[in-house]
Amino acid sequence: MSSYRARRKQIMDAIDEVGCTARELKAESVERVLQVTKEGLADDVFRIVVVGEFSRGKSTFVNGLLGRRVLPSSANPTTTVLSKIVYAEQQYYRLHYRDGRDIMSVTEAEFQSIVAPEEPDPDDLLMLQQRDHALQEYGAVSYAEIGYPAALCQGGVELIDTPGTNDLDAAREEITYKFIPEADAAIFVLSTRPPLTETELDFFKDRILKADIQKIFFVVNFKDRLATSEGQEKVMNRIVNLLTPVVKDLRIYLISAKQALDARRAASGEAVAGTIVPLSDSGYPELEAAVGLFLTEERGRVKLAKPLERTLRMASELKQNAIRLPLSMLGIHLSELEKKALKIQGELDRVTRVASDAIQRLSVALNAGGLGIRVRWESGLHEVATAAVQTVTNYTGPLQQEEIARAIESAVAPIQTSLQERIHAAQAAVLEEETGRSNRRLEQEWEAIQQMILHTFIMDPGKSMEESAGFGKLYDQDEVIVKTGIGSLGMLGAIIGLHVALPLALPALFFGGSFMYSYFDNKVRDNALAKIRVQVERRYRDVIPAMCADLDKQWQKTIEDTIRHFEQETGRKLKAVADQLQQAIRERNTEAGSVEQQRTYLLKLETRLDHVISNLDAMSGELGIGRSGYSESAGSR
Repeated sequence: MSSYRARRKQIMDAIDEVGCTARELKAESVERVLQVTKEGLADDVFRIVVVGEFSRGKSTFVNGLLGRRVLPSSANPTTTVLSKIVYAEQQYYRLHYRDGRDIMSVTEAEFQSIVAPEEPDPDDLLMLQQRDHALQEYGAVSYAEIGYPAALCQGGVELIDTPGTNDLDAAREEITYKFIPEADAAIFVLSTRPPLTETELDFFKDRILKADIQKIFFVVNFKDRLATSEGQEKVMNRIVNLLTPVVKDLRIYLISAKQALDARRAASGEAVAGTIVPLSDSGYPELEAAVGLFLTEERGRVKLAKPLERTLRMASELKQNAIRLPLSMLGIHLSELEKKALKIQGELDRVTRVASDAIQRLSVALNAGGLGIRVRWESGLHEVATAAVQTVTNYTGPLQQEEIARAIESAVAPIQTSLQERIHAAQAAVLEEETGRSNRRLEQEWEAIQQMILHTFIMDPGKSMEESAGFGKLYDQDEVIVKTGIGSLGMLGAIIGLHVALPLALPALFFGGSFMYSYFDNKVRDNALAKIRVQVERRYRDVIPAMCADLDKQWQKTIEDTIRHFEQETGRKLKAVADQLQQAIRERNTEAGSVEQQRTYLLKLETRLDHVISNLDAMSGELGIGRSGYSESAGSR
């Protein structure tokens, strides 16, 4: 991670240098953009999400990374609370709620009772009722935030321990459409016994494969349970043979979470029972090195690309608007300068009106596109519901909770995934087409301003129009994608988000409790399936209006963000030119220094910016990033 941090510091130093120059030149809009860029870069972290079924040792695996028992372990977990570990000097536990209520601080003991509660006596009805009530309350928890002084997290890493996936509940949807797309790396925890179950393979193929496969690392836990190297090789070969047909570049590591945790606890001075195996034998060093290299070289390059490109763009814009343009005015008489400035201001006013009209048309077009997408979304949801109901109708397997749930999951998972992808693609296509149309129209107007400035001030007849005017693009298409949140699953995006995806998994929750077992105990198969079919029908259909409303809300947020971005960029760039014209006139009126003094001062600042631009260009080359933004490979991630 050291190379990433060094490059990040270099970019932040460049931001400070360009920001200082912008302050001297009174370019407030550039200074604000750079400040936001720096804050985002400073706050950026690498997120590692850990997924897997229950009893795979996920919590112990995370504890092994941290070197302490921060997360409780349970052989029979009954809650699905996500845990996010962040760096903090003092350990703390905080609960974040789905309904927006205030964050609640809890003790370590209270946190453990939430994540791994004790199983009550099955004959104690009061304890069972209390347990059920507590579980209902825990369902309102979105995630638990754990602050801990872990060296790994201090380096800018967040660890996210997700709920087990074999409950076939909402956790699957959250993992597929939220956690993995938002993470920089995902670690899929498997076990040596059994090595890659059918449900794990199905979940991976149906849910994970199309999400973001290049960031997945597989770890096979319980290496310590395999006594011989032959046994280890046999287990690994089985898993590799099953995964190789569906994973092109397989990253897989055999580890012992317990051995790693014990070794690190002992190294920190804790008293640990039993024989302590060297950390090198646990398999952790190889895994950690591979994940670290991936984060630094692959994800780090993507994370640095945008602030690097934006800083370059702001430096070039500052050089052109606040230095080259004023330099070209130094030899012009005040009265003539005022006439030329008035002429250009008229053109700026005209483009402002054109931009307002273009942005209004963009808003109308995006709203119209959203209506068509909503129809397709609603139709797709009914298709999912029909598949779920039909599965129950045609079900001939054993009357067991997990078997019926698995049958429904197998039927609806491919349809859900396909629907998500189609909606993502449709939204991204509408956004790209309509913003592209507005972009092209406004680029033509911006070109007209460039031509007028060039010919009015004859900035450098020996240079081409692009080199001399040098204003660059009015908009960055990728910047629009990033600002509107379309980029979290690549260009297709993840606009739909958690609130829309989550209800798709709700029917899997119906198969618990006394309802189902009472019918199974009576062996009334047809009656039981009929009752279940009614429940599945109702639950899948009833959530459709809310899901459509959530889609509308998400799309409106996207439109608002897009329009705001266009308005801000238009206003900022047009205002920057107008401000420099007025600044030049004010300085001429107040006779602020001689022409030569002004020229010397501006050329000094230009040299400063050229040095920054040169250094950032060199870094762009090292990272394989073009001046226009992401390279093709980086942008596709």
